[in-house]
Order: sequence, then structure tokens, then C-alpha cells
Amino acid sequence: MGYSDISVERTILGALLEVRWTLPLMPALSEAEAWHAASEMRASQLHEQATTTLGGLVHATAALVDQDASALLSLWRTRRDAPDLLPQPLKVQWPSVEAVRAPVPPFRGFAPDETAFRIDQTSTGPDGIKRLKAAAATAGDSRWHNMAE
Repeated sequence: MGYSDISVERTILGALLEVRWTLPLMPALSEAEAWHAASEMRASQLHEQATTTLGGLVHATAALVDQDASALLSLWRTRRDAPDLLPQPLKVQWPSVEAVRAPVPPFRGFAPDETAFRIDQTSTGPDGIKRLKAAAATAGDSRWHNMAE
């Protein structure tokens, strides 16, 4: 945080001190550079509390993510409704099966046998099944085996 705006109010019990932290108007500049560019210290800072600025950034970012996610969801639905709109031949999508079949990394965790895990059973929602089918990862799908040919 940079400069703080300190206000003092007189009350019946004495002075009440309130410190309001602000953020720099030009964060890419050092404090001294910002003072020179703005011609005075106060002009180099945003004139709102830092919590207001940061709260505004969180809300603006959330709105941007929401807007972008809506656009991407619309594109995805269009693609799912018309799969031939963008052909993705298997050999073009994954040109080298060897890259996909990378060796298992030697690190198996800090307690690899702590939890029993049976790979022969799993549960998932409808989207998980669609993903398995799209990846040709279901039992009996031979597309992975024929890719290198």
C-alpha cells in the first residue's frame, strides 16, 4: 500500500483517528516517479479507499469471467449440436500416441498405499461418460491402439 489519507475528527471524548489506505494511480512507476509525474503526492494516488478499489477489481473480474464463460458455453453448445462443424480427425488431434502414453512418473505420493483405489470401478455423471467416449477411453474402443498406424 502506498500513501494513506489520515483524517482526524474531534469528538466529545477527544480525537478519533481514522487511516484510509489508498492505492497508487500509476502502479508501474515507483513512488517517487509517480509523485513527479503527477506533480504532487496526493495526485499520485487513487482517491478512494484501497478496499473499495480491490472490491471493484474483484467484481469487475467476476463479471468478465461470467461474460467470457457464457460466450464459451454458447460456442460449446453450438459445437456439441453440430459435431461436423469442426472436424477433429483422431490422427490429427493426437498425432503421436507415444506422447499420450508417457511413462508413469516415479513419484507416487508421500503415502502411496494409504488409500485403496480400485481402477476397475468408478462413478461419474453423464458428462464424464461423454468425455470418456470422446477420448476413446471406454472398454473395447480400439482407436487408441490404431492411432500409430
